[in-house]
Amino acid sequence: MDPLAQLNDIQLTEPTGWWPLAWGWWVLIAAAISLCVVLLVYFRHQRLKNRVRRAALEALDRLASMPPSETSFMAINDILKRIAIHYYSPQTVAKLHGQHFQAFLRAQLPDKRRATFDQLLGDYYHALYAGNPPLENVSAQLAAAKLWCKHAKLDHARAVSEVQHA
Repeated sequence: MDPLAQLNDIQLTEPTGWWPLAWGWWVLIAAAISLCVVLLVYFRHQRLKNRVRRAALEALDRLASMPPSETSFMAINDILKRIAIHYYSPQTVAKLHGQHFQAFLRAQLPDKRRATFDQLLGDYYHALYAGNPPLENVSAQLAAAKLWCKHAKLDHARAVSEVQHA
């Protein structure tokens, strides 16, 4: 007799389902959900943190669309002062004016942006407080203000320490 004839067919097991998931998949799902929540909270915080910066940029854009006038210089200064007071210590920033405020603004910019800021700003604060600033400089002052609003490092501790050492 043939021994192979006595063999029974191979019985296949039921295919393994994907449910219930192994513990590793649960860990991966929990990590992905946690990451999504952390990113959502971070981006929401950044958006809220930068809302004053965005409002200042919108105000500068509105100012740029108007014809230049003698009040344009004071409006630019007011916008910069308001954003600086919001992000830094009001007691420190409110008392700054003229060259000290210009130095404060300059200190908040990254090194690679400072030369452009200085070139655009020029003698702005000297002309502002001297009386009649030339109206042809309004566009340069607006560009300097926009540059500062876009690129300033809004870090409270750094600003206070640099102003106190100045």
